[in-house]
Amino acid sequence: MKEEYPPIEPYTSVRHDNRKQMVVITIEVSSEGKMLDPKKMLECESVISKFADEINTALFY
Repeated sequence: MKEEYPPIEPYTSVRHDNRKQMVVITIEVSSEGKMLDPKKMLECESVISKFADEINTALFY
């Protein structure tokens, strides 16, 4: 019997430019049903958040 794990919430980065326009970047990570190490998940979230923020910064600045 395959165990079901809750989906990982996507990380969303939102930045506003001086025209008050907004870009939302969503990155989804799938564990493919495997249990992930919580420490690795936090490290992954940190990398994803930096990546999304860099993309938003490149778009606006």
